[in-house]
Amino acid sequence: MNEMFEIKFWGRGGQGVVIASIILGKAAVLFNKYALSAPKFGAERGGAPVTADFRLADDKISARYPIANPDCIVVLDEGLITPEIIDSLRDNGCLIINSAKPPKDFFYLGPFRVATIDAKNIAAKYGIGTRELPITNTTILGAVAKALENALGITIDILCQAIMEAGIFRRIKSTTTLPRPKRRLKKPPSKCRQIPSGRIYPCQRPSKRSINYLNYPK
Repeated sequence: MNEMFEIKFWGRGGQGVVIASIILGKAAVLFNKYALSAPKFGAERGGAPVTADFRLADDKISARYPIANPDCIVVLDEGLITPEIIDSLRDNGCLIINSAKPPKDFFYLGPFRVATIDAKNIAAKYGIGTRELPITNTTILGAVAKALENALGITIDILCQAIMEAGIFRRIKSTTTLPRPKRRLKKPPSKCRQIPSGRIYPCQRPSKRSINYLNYPK
């Protein structure tokens, strides 16, 4: 591995771009490496472009400036691919795209190593997230670990351990499997009588417990 390996994540708000870079950093720490993750937000709304810079090195990382020429670009949304993004990739760099298309369909982008993964359908198939909103960030990290195994040295097992420590599956379970609480309707006190007009008249002095159920006539 070089002195420092730089990855730039591209995605849209809600796809978990920042979480992906954080999980990869946790995996690097488990592998006894130094890592630095720095997100960059645009408009604060779902669907807006979001980027995250990731650096990996054998020694402490002092660089805090944005990554201009990364060794690898990870694109979670194929629609974000633009000439400006591709031109920033270093020569002989690696481009990982969340797409159902084969890598040969992106040959026109340049002399890069291109890897594609259909993260959306894979996540939907294995129930990662929901069918309407599958979680693709953890899925595409598997492709990152596989495509950059020699450069990063992070195996799939270490990546899975980092995902478990980040509590991703616990959050998925809490948001997708818990049923909605049923609305409980309040019943009027038994010592009151209902009249056809819909108003409830107390038969005795109301108590604190039954005051919410009483409707006095105007």
